[in-house]
Amino acid sequence: MSPYAKLPDGRLVAPWRRAQAGFTLLEVLVVVFIIGIVLSVAVISLPADHEKALQTEAERVDALIGLAQQEAIIRDRQLALEVKTDGYRFLIQDGTSWTPMPDANFRARSLAEPIQMDLIIDGAPLLKQDQGDDTADKDEDDEAPRIFVLSSGELSPFTLSLTHPDVPFEFLIHGEISGRHTVEKKAI
Repeated sequence: MSPYAKLPDGRLVAPWRRAQAGFTLLEVLVVVFIIGIVLSVAVISLPADHEKALQTEAERVDALIGLAQQEAIIRDRQLALEVKTDGYRFLIQDGTSWTPMPDANFRARSLAEPIQMDLIIDGAPLLKQDQGDDTADKDEDDEAPRIFVLSSGELSPFTLSLTHPDVPFEFLIHGEISGRHTVEKKAI
């Protein structure tokens, strides 16, 4: 007797070919389950893209400064960007005092941990990394440095530094009195 089986159309088929005609549903599910586990482990083990987060925040601040310049010109009002190590907010001058901007675009923003911001004017950093506890009894508005955005579109000259402890460089936003502002990536 021949080990080959004869099909109705007369062809001969090896017995091992007949038994392996396809995969069972259980086999397919096991393979899909294993692939899912491997992919989830791979995604979890990928490092977070701190560089992209830092760049995105620097570009956001730069774009908001540009928007504030346009707003100051249109409203014919003086604006300010109040800077802290962990966030920033925009203020508008109402008579003699500074109040937070009512527009949602200019709301107070906190930086994602552990991104830090420092304002540098005339080459000297103005913010301290350990600012919180020592100054709890002072008025926050009086101590936070500000970048002024004049109704003419001019800016007080500044350099704003954004850093992350896991990124070997910083993003610098430079502002000139002419109103020009740029973003620069610089190695630390």
